[in-house]
Order: sequence, then structure tokens, then C-alpha cells
Amino acid sequence: MRKLLNNIVVKYLTFSASTLIGTAVDFVVLWICAHGHFEGSYVGEYIISPAISFEFATVANFTVAYFFIWKDRISKRSTKSYIKHFLGYNISCIGAFLIKMGFLLLTQWVVKRFGVDLDVLWCNFIALNFSGFFNFFMNENVVFRKKKIEGPEIGTTISDPSAAEAMQDSPAAVKEGAEREKPAETLSGSNAGTAGIQSDDNF
Repeated sequence: MRKLLNNIVVKYLTFSASTLIGTAVDFVVLWICAHGHFEGSYVGEYIISPAISFEFATVANFTVAYFFIWKDRISKRSTKSYIKHFLGYNISCIGAFLIKMGFLLLTQWVVKRFGVDLDVLWCNFIALNFSGFFNFFMNENVVFRKKKIEGPEIGTTISDPSAAEAMQDSPAAVKEGAEREKPAETLSGSNAGTAGIQSDDNF
């Protein structure tokens, strides 16, 4: 239990460090949109711009997560695998985005009550701290979750269904299945021989 907790903490710290890339992308795109195309518009600055920047950051964060942080849970990398995981990741990010937007608008509303006009970039930074916890939880337990299947060894843990099929069709698995059937066949043959002996005795 202690080891598992330590692994989760280390992975979370690694995840937090890696999200700096997504955060940088988020801030750059947000600055371009909020202080360029949508400047002067409340909806443009505080809703549309964060939505656009968040999606760009999502792609950046997922790429890091897929190839580095949770790479041990990807049995076979392919375009199909990348897209499949990205769709799940993107859906979970929608929840993270809603959390981010909620705290962004809440922060802006609270500080304004104290007469402070806090820039959208600072509101966005505060909100990212809350959405980050949710995002990590979804990655660890949903998007890149571990899947337990019946393999050559009891308790084998695999994260990709394609690996499960490959394991079941492997020579070792086929051999093991054949060995499991041998005792039944031997017993069946033994019973047949016994039946034959009994039949001869009757004659």
C-alpha cells in the first residue's frame, strides 16, 4: 500500500511537471486570442479564448502523457491506439475544462468584489490548479487504467485489449491449454479401459 501510494505521488509530480508544457501552450494561445482577436469583448476574453487555448493545451498534454508518463500502459503504439486514447482523454478534459472555467469565472468575480481587476491570465493560472487534480485522476483511473485479464500467469495486468488477445494466442498459452486437457483425456482413456475389462469379465 505504501509503495503504491509512493508510485502515485511520484507519477502525479511527474504529471504536474509535464503539464508545464501544456500550460505554456495554454498561456501563449490565450494571450494571442484574448489580447488580439477578442480584446475588449468579455465573452471573447473570458470564455472563447480560454476554450481555444485549453484545446491546444490538451493536445500537448496528451502527447506527453501517451509517450512518457503512462507509456508502460500502452502495449502497442499505433495511430489507432493514439486516436482511441486521445478521444477518451479529450472527453475527460471536457470535465476538467468545465472545472477550470468555473474557477476562472469565480476567481474573477470574487476579486472584482474587492475592487481588483485581475487579468484573465492570473485567473486562468489559479483555475488550472483545480482542474489539474481532476485531470490526473481521470488519466490514472479511466483513460490509461489497468485492465486485469486471465493470462499465462494469474493476476497478469494489461492495459490494452490487443495485448490480451496476443497473449491468449501465444505458443505458451496454447501449450498450457493443451497440458490442462491431458489429464482429462488420460482419465477418459483409463475409464474406457476399465469398462472394457469389466465387459470381458462378464463374458
